[in-house]
Amino acid sequence: GCTEIGGSVHILGWEVHNLNGLSGLTSIGGDLWIIYTGMLNDISGLSSLTHIGGSLRMDGAQYVTSLAGLSSLEQVGGSLSIGDYDGNTNLHNLNGLENLQSIGGGLQIWFNQNLESLEGLENVTSLGGDIDIYHNPNLESLSGLEGLTSLPGYLYIGSNFSLSSLAGLQNLVSVGEHFIMGLSYSLPSLEGLENLASVGDKLELSYNHLLTDLSGLDNLVHIGAMLVIEGNDGLTSLSGMPGLTEVSGSL
Repeated sequence: GCTEIGGSVHILGWEVHNLNGLSGLTSIGGDLWIIYTGMLNDISGLSSLTHIGGSLRMDGAQYVTSLAGLSSLEQVGGSLSIGDYDGNTNLHNLNGLENLQSIGGGLQIWFNQNLESLEGLENVTSLGGDIDIYHNPNLESLSGLEGLTSLPGYLYIGSNFSLSSLAGLQNLVSVGEHFIMGLSYSLPSLEGLENLASVGDKLELSYNHLLTDLSGLDNLVHIGAMLVIEGNDGLTSLSGMPGLTEVSGSL
């Protein structure tokens, strides 16, 4: 009969098989962590949950194949973390989060070995922190981030070796801090960044070996600190930033 928990909920351990006992829960005031639950394959017991006041973290849930159990979730007050150093081996997308509209903190997508897309996050229009998308070796695009127009923190996209498209970032206009794109070996162009106008700190493009030019950054006019371009073996031209008028730091 419990519908609200004022504090945090931490679910961990190999003995956890399902979350059915939480089926009436609508609100968690603190954090919700689902970590190292090796036998858990179904989170449908959370289907009534609409609000998390703190962070939502899921890591080491090796047999969870779907986030459909979070289909009622509308708000996360803190950060949203899918994966960490163990990741979620059988998660291919983020479908199930379609009702999520705001994330008060950052978004971290780390070490999810078979994640192919970020689909499921399309309706997130407000994000209060940074975005880290790191070491998801089968991630092919960033589709799912279309709702974001500005980011107050940094954007770091690194070591996603299958990333071949920046589709999903086409509505992003400003990044408040640094923007680093690195080790994306399958990325042929920066198309998808056409509306990016301002990077508040450093813009770094490093070790993206298929890039041949910088087309896609046509509307970029301001970089607040420095521009770093290194280790992009296929880069033969710096064309693609015709509107850039100011780099406040070094090149």
